[in-house]
Amino acid sequence: MRFVYSLTVPADTAELDVARRKVRLVKGKLTRVLVEFLRGPHNQVFAVVRDGMLTIVPTGDSDALYGDGMKHEVPMEYALPDPAPELILEGWSPGTRYPHEVTFYFDVVPEEQVVNFGSLASLLALPGQGMSRS
Repeated sequence: MRFVYSLTVPADTAELDVARRKVRLVKGKLTRVLVEFLRGPHNQVFAVVRDGMLTIVPTGDSDALYGDGMKHEVPMEYALPDPAPELILEGWSPGTRYPHEVTFYFDVVPEEQVVNFGSLASLLALPGQGMSRS
């Protein structure tokens, strides 16, 4: 399933006063997030995705995503355990003169479609290969 949400970041929004939007997904596994910056912000609009206090996009040691006429793709394997998982979109744009829109795409495999790959691998293992029997 793909969920698409936009966040309008007002002009000259400070990092300490971020624009914020809460969005709901479905219980399952988040497999990919795309963050799209239209042309115009000249790398001065920044965005993150949080799950509570935890930043899940960008991953690693990056502070935020930014861009101008580009789409960032962030592959992941992130569990969304609650019945109605809620993520927080945040954006800021210090020094800008106009509001900007950032679009977020979330690819989620719903819980009922998530396959337990460990169990599947054991079912498909050929005799004498992969699985040891004691």
